Amino acid sequence: VLQHVASGVLALRSTSHGAAPGGDILIANPRAEAMLGVSLRTSGVSLQSLPATLAPLVERSTAFLNATNDEEAFELMVLGRQMRARLTRLPSGAVLTLDDVTELASAQRVLAWGEMARQVAHEIKNPLTPIQLSAERMQMKLSGKLAQPEADVLQRGTDMIVNQVSAMKRMVDDFRDY
Repeated sequence: VLQHVASGVLALRSTSHGAAPGGDILIANPRAEAMLGVSLRTSGVSLQSLPATLAPLVERSTAFLNATNDEEAFELMVLGRQMRARLTRLPSGAVLTLDDVTELASAQRVLAWGEMARQVAHEIKNPLTPIQLSAERMQMKLSGKLAQPEADVLQRGTDMIVNQVSAMKRMVDDFRDY
């Protein structure tokens, strides 16, 4: 069964050889070996003999084997991949399961950025519509009441406001869509 599980699974045995108690790896499925980048085909491989790149995993597993809690979950980086790990107590040790959540974490970051972009776009666009409407209203109310030079200044000014507001709305929409 372990050979075909999508998660990495390690069966760990508590040991107390020498001064510091530790643990041995009794069983490792192929997925665990692939995820950790090590061969664990032989039974009884010491946790302490694993490469230094796996030090955070070794430390957490050893601490769990020496503690009394029944379960512990944590995340760590292994070989540039984000892993979710869970240690579960057994009578003579523990089971360590590993799941590669790199794509999940990446998708969550993309969703978070998308939500932030949507909110920022909304907050920026909110004041733009009243600005544009106010400029258009000034133009409409004052266009026939001003002398020609002032009317031209008003027209250029309100046209500039309306055009710039429209340009900002397009930029905000492009940012939100991106």
